[in-house]
Amino acid sequence: PPGDWNNTLNCGPTSLVMAEACMDGENPDADEVIDLIEWMDDHISSYGGTGYDYNGSYTNTTQMVDASEDYFGREAERFTGASLEDVYDELVAGRPVMIATYTQSSNNYPSDVMGSGGGHFMLMVGMTPTHVVLHDPGRSASINAEFREYTIESFHSYWQGNAGVFFTEEVELSLEGRLTECEVEDTTLYLSGEM
Repeated sequence: PPGDWNNTLNCGPTSLVMAEACMDGENPDADEVIDLIEWMDDHISSYGGTGYDYNGSYTNTTQMVDASEDYFGREAERFTGASLEDVYDELVAGRPVMIATYTQSSNNYPSDVMGSGGGHFMLMVGMTPTHVVLHDPGRSASINAEFREYTIESFHSYWQGNAGVFFTEEVELSLEGRLTECEVEDTTLYLSGEM
């Protein structure tokens, strides 16, 4: 994301730009993040503080839905209390999911276990039997920011309120090799299938 790497608060806008690019079959662009931040600063009254450095401001799921619909023209819906199966269903339908987490602010690469930290948006793009697969705007490309895998167990520990943003428009999204069959028995989610 743009801004000072140690002070940027752009994970929300960056995740939204990644989602839009993913659904359009394109690569995300840092200039698009800057354009979105400027638009949010002008059009979303509760968003502010971009200033000259583009460090952004804290965002929430309501702001991300507003930006998705009013800036990109893509229908979206905020959610809380979702299950991993709900997210899986969105991925199977070909839609990435913006996820709100409380995860580490420092990099724990190459570990696949999330650590505690502040609020953070990421984009979920897949699931394996043991891991969720995310594009993480809080990591640099050189340290596995794309298709970053975290254990399902640690993800559940830091998925704040099981919240995020669903995109309600049908899209084609290639998740080959990143999804497996999902089944629910009682309240435990079991993922099975070949990778």
